Formats: sequence, structure tokens, C-alpha cells
Amino acid sequence: MSFLCGFPARRRFLSRKPSEAERPRRSRSISIFGSSNRNARRALLSMVGVTLLTKPPEGMSPTTDSGGADGDVYISNHMYDIVEKIYNDLKGDDIELSREKLYGFLKNVQCENIVLTDLAEEHYAVWDFRRVWFKDYEADAAAPPLLKDMSKPLTNYFINSSHNTYLDGNQLASQSTPEAYRNVLLRGCRCIEIDVWNGESAHSRGRSSSRRPSQTSQVSGALAALDSLEETLKTAKQYLGEKSSVLCRTPSAQSGSIFEEVSPATSLLHLPYTKQQGEASQSTQTLGVPLATPRQPRHPSPPRGEPIVTHGHTLTTPCGFRQVCEAIKESAFENNDLPIIISLEVHADWEQQEVMVQIMKEVWQDLLVTEPHEDFDPRFRVPKLQDLQRRILVKVRKAEAITSPLVSSQAMGEEGSLQIATTQSAPENTGLEDIIAPSFPPASNSAPDLLATVTKDDGDSIYSGISNFRPKAPEKATSVPLRKLSQDKLNNIGRICQSLGDLAVYTRSEHFKAFETKEAKNPAHIFSISEKRILELYQKHERDVFLHNKTYFMRAYPDKMRVTSTNLDPSLFWRRGVQMAAMNWQTMDMGMMLNEGMFAGEKGWVLKPPGYQSSDKCAESYEEAAPGSTLDLHISVLAGSNIPTESDDYHEYPRSGSTIRPYVKVELHVERPENATGKEADENTYKKMTGAGKTNNPRFPESKRDFSFTGIPKVVPELSFIRFRIGDDSRISTSILAWACIRLDRLRQGYRFVRLMNMNGSPIHRGGLFVKIEKKLYENNPEPDAR
Repeated sequence: MSFLCGFPARRRFLSRKPSEAERPRRSRSISIFGSSNRNARRALLSMVGVTLLTKPPEGMSPTTDSGGADGDVYISNHMYDIVEKIYNDLKGDDIELSREKLYGFLKNVQCENIVLTDLAEEHYAVWDFRRVWFKDYEADAAAPPLLKDMSKPLTNYFINSSHNTYLDGNQLASQSTPEAYRNVLLRGCRCIEIDVWNGESAHSRGRSSSRRPSQTSQVSGALAALDSLEETLKTAKQYLGEKSSVLCRTPSAQSGSIFEEVSPATSLLHLPYTKQQGEASQSTQTLGVPLATPRQPRHPSPPRGEPIVTHGHTLTTPCGFRQVCEAIKESAFENNDLPIIISLEVHADWEQQEVMVQIMKEVWQDLLVTEPHEDFDPRFRVPKLQDLQRRILVKVRKAEAITSPLVSSQAMGEEGSLQIATTQSAPENTGLEDIIAPSFPPASNSAPDLLATVTKDDGDSIYSGISNFRPKAPEKATSVPLRKLSQDKLNNIGRICQSLGDLAVYTRSEHFKAFETKEAKNPAHIFSISEKRILELYQKHERDVFLHNKTYFMRAYPDKMRVTSTNLDPSLFWRRGVQMAAMNWQTMDMGMMLNEGMFAGEKGWVLKPPGYQSSDKCAESYEEAAPGSTLDLHISVLAGSNIPTESDDYHEYPRSGSTIRPYVKVELHVERPENATGKEADENTYKKMTGAGKTNNPRFPESKRDFSFTGIPKVVPELSFIRFRIGDDSRISTSILAWACIRLDRLRQGYRFVRLMNMNGSPIHRGGLFVKIEKKLYENNPEPDAR
């Protein structure tokens, strides 16, 4: 055999460059030499599956380490130190805590409903003290909701509601997607909105062969170019930005790390590339190196001949009405049996409306309410909540009989043309349609693309990105020759067909004119009114608004200028009896946080206070229905755990958990005096802030962690909230890292854990604040009522 046999092939193998898939990847490991990090050692022991201790040493307690969906509390090192100090202060000079002292703590400090005989042991070690405190008695700051009374009419409840549910972003250039419906329904929303337009005709031709791009494609291409440029800049900043955000050694609180703090002795290993690492990119994320954003899959086009769901006269992309209905069916009752209301804003013609009805009946089947309940005639009363479980109600206008031709001499233009009105079905919450003038409503294609000129003062920063690419709408109404419009098209412009209108059994949408009209006395009607208009009505007709909302439905939707999908303050409308305050769920701002605080654990329906219900015949105003109490609230923010390092500002990037300096802002949301008197109150009365702690498991400075809200008048606990926001003092911006919001009637006293949420509205694993709360409500008597 030749000496050189096989050498050329071996040389080629050794000299070839390794492919990207074979390059070694760096992955974090735990140092086995001199780690002083308690969390790292505990994580290593949990992976090995053994323990070196048969029982906790004297004076030492095993850390509660669940913090998951089972409701257990995760205690950080700082929290453990505080709990141990509480234990030592309680037991005093005794060796262990006595049963009597533990009873006094649970009864007087924690305000638990307890009797001495509930405690079985005579003495309690520190770990027994924690077990009784955190296991036998809930430690959450938010009490669970009471058993729901479902025996009241539907109008006696506040309903968790969504505005423009289909959007995943702003009101101008975002995407319509069925996934948005799945998201809000699984999170407890019970009133969702669908804007329906004509889809592409089943008999329409294919795309035009013209090489000249349409105005729509020009705008879309420009927006795509802007998005690509912004993504490139964002990626560049991630690699070239500040050192701590790229080369951080401490993982983000949002990462899948098994411990929050990393020992300085942590080492790095070179591991071969694996398929699992390629899919999860775990090693790269651990090192803080950002990955390129994967290309989003293109949604399938809606079927021809069927309606579409989109935000008309904007650049939003549509999705199919059928796909939305299927998403609703799949998610509506997955974890919630209470009914949902579908608010339809119809811009489609009669032919497409008939298709809508066919799709809804085909997809929802027996879930859809199509006939009145045998015990509840909609002419006289609406059903009770318990009678409509797992049912879907449709909110839409009733069909109106055509008593006169729509084409009049006044409507005729020159040369036999017809001046087409721009409102189709005169929806109540037209939103952007009021400020963006539409052209002729779509008949066989998707929603119109032309936008009117809007100044920067009228809109928001979103306009600056598309101002150079947006064509102007015609200044005059569109003239369409009569010979091009069939009589059927003329007869159904702006009308609801009979079959669709018949679905509005108990939720008939009516245009508000006055509270004295016949429509305002129909038990099944709903008034949808803008936030600004409702507040104006309340100032002039306070009694009429309140009395109407005790018996009939009202829905508030955001002002038309909220093009970036910001939210109204829903508590203002709940206090005025409005059942449905429609929220932009894609934006986690103050309004959405209050909405989460109201409906947490309530499955989307909250019974109104007694004075707001239709059975109460005495109260005729907010003051009479809920006189309120005087509130004294004292809060000490002691420590935090697993604070996220990523903020809500998309211009910023996650930082090292060891470098952030968290602080907590606490705000009280109650009916303020200026709402009644017009005089602005001192902000310091309702807003407080702690000093800054250190790391993502902070202990807040003792000199700046205690504050009080004292003498707050006319507080209705069922309609008032306390909101926690966590910021980062090391950042220049006032971005938010995490938050929590609790309704005051569910706020518990004593040492409690406030569970934190991220800016997507999801609970943060092991994320929380350890606080001490003292709450007193004074009626007209001198004795405080601790509730």
C-alpha cells in the first residue's frame, strides 16, 4: 500500500474551513471552584438531585422556591432576612415563637380570620413560622375575588372590553390578526370588536399586469423600507451600544436562567453546535448577544368572496372574517364560561353581510344567540348572567325598513352622477374615519388606501414616518356615474340587512341622540359613545347618564386622536356606571393596568356596587350611590425579587441584573376633587416614590421606603386602585420595568407579596415586591373600618 494513500483526502479535510453549523458555541456553566453565590449552589444541587443536609441547621430555613402557577411565594435573600427579623422580633428572648404570639401576629398585623385553636403547635421554629404564614394563610397582597353572584341582569355588571381588537399595534399601519382575539379572550376579555369590510370579489380578476405600482404598494414599500432600516439600526445598536448591555454576565430576569445572580467565578465552555441550540439559541442569549429577528410568516390571504377585518382608510393589513370567527370559537370558552359580546362595526354591503351571517352561524353554531330566551323578552328585559353561560351575543344595528328611495334630486350631481356619502353604516365609534376622509366605500376590494392630509399636531409621531409617502385624498366627494351603480348597491349603502340585524337580540346598537328618545328606553339597546362625549354629557346631564347606566348598556371607546393606541382612564367611566370601557389591549399603559386591576381573576364580569344596580331605586347620582369613605393608607416597600432588566422603551436594551437600580412609584387612583370642582389637586397627595435599590433583587433604603396616603376623601374601594410601577434609576428615561395594580377592596393588610407583571401583561416568574400595608377606611363614625 502506498505511503501517501488517503493523504490528499485527509489534507482536504483538515484544511477545509468549518461551516457555521460546526463552529463551537459558548454556553454558560456553573463554576465548581470557590463560588460564593448561594443561588448558584442551590441551582447546582437541584440539578444533581441530592442534598447535603437532612434538616435545616439551627436558625436557618429552607427557601421557598416555587413561585409558580401554584400560588406559592418565592423569597429572595433580602426577603428572607426581613422575614427572619420579623420572627426574631416576635419571639423576643424566647427560644422559639409561642402559639399566642403567632396568633397575635396573624390576627392583628395580617388581619387574618383566625382563632387560636387553628394553630396546632405550642411553639414554632422559623421554618414552621414561614410555613404557617405563607402556606396556611395566603401571602398575596391581592385577595382572591369573592364568589360571583350571577343572578343579576347583564346590565348590572362591568364587562372587560376591547377596542379594535384585531390590531396588533397602532391605528394607522399595524396588522390585523386573528391571534389578537385569542390573546384577549384567554386573558379575560368578554367584549371584543370586529370591523368588517367587503372582501375581494369571488369573480374578480387577477392582479393587474401594469408595471406601474399602485399607490398602496408604493406606501407599503416605503413603510417596509423604513421598518428594514429601523431593524438594521436596532441590530447595530445592540452590537455597538453600551458595553453592559452587550457583554453582560448577569442574565435578564426575562431569560430562562435558573438563578438571578451569577457568581464572578462563573466559567464559559466551548460546546459543539447542536440542533436544539440552533432552535433556542440559548447559549447566545445567555451571553447577551442579540439574535436577528426571524422573518414573520406571511398570513394567508382571506378567501375571495368573504368579508375581511381591517381598520378602514388606513395602512393596516387585513385578515379574513372567517379566520377571526374561528379564533373566537377556539378561545372564547377555553378557560371561561361567561358570555362574550361581539361588537360589529359593519362597512360591508348587503351581499357581504349575508356571507357574514352564514359564517357566524356555521362556525359558532349553538354558541350564537339567534333567538330570545323563553323567559326574557328583549322588549321588556335582558337575561341574567347565569342564563347566558357559554353563549355569544352580537352587538349590531337592527335592520331598518327602506321607506323612500335613497337617490334624491339633492344627491344628484352634474351629468347624471351621484354624490356618494362617505359614511356607510354610520358606526358609533368611527375613530380615525372622523379625521381621515375616506373615498368611495369599498365594494369588491379591500378597504380604501387613500388618506387625507393630517398635521403632526393632529396626530402623533407615527405620522412622521409615513408623511413623505402618503398620497392625498381628493378634496371633493367621489362622483360615480349612475349607470355604473346597480339599484341593489344604491339601496344597501349604509344599511344593515335583515338577517344580520336579527342577530342583535339583547345587544342592539343604537346611535345616541338623547336620553328621552324611544330607543333610549329599549331594554336591549347599547349606546357606544366616545370618551370625550361621555364626559361632556356627564357634566351637563349627570343624573340622566347615571340613571340610564343603572338599567341600560353604555360603551365608551377611545378618542379618535389616539392613533398610537393609547388608552382612556376606565375608572372615570366605571364610576359613572358605564359597563364597557373599550381598551386597546396591545398597549400596556396606565389605562390598561387599571383594567387588569379591575378584572383580575373575575373572568371578565364584575358586579357593580349595590347603588349602581338596577334594583336600587334610591340613588340617582354617583354621590348618592357610593358616598365613599375617608382613606388612610400606609405602605412600606421593603424588597423586590427578580425585577426585569428590560424596559417598555424599545429604544433601550436589557441590562445586567447587577447594574440596574430599581425604584418603585406608587399611585392611588380614586375619584379626585378636581373631577367635581375643577380645581387641580396636589399630585404628591396621590403619588409617592421609594429610593433606588441595587440589582434585580433589591432591598430599598429604609429612609425612602415608607409613605402614607392620609385623609383621602370619598373613596369607593370597589372603584379605586393602587398601582405600583418599577423604574430604573440608572436609566435617563422614565421607562417601566414591571408593574402591578390592585383594586382597593381586594388589597390586604400586613406583610404581603405584590406579584409583578411585565409590559406584555404576563406574570413575571418569581417577580414580586415584599411590602407592608396598613389600610383604614373611615365612615362617618370615629372608629376606623379596617377592610
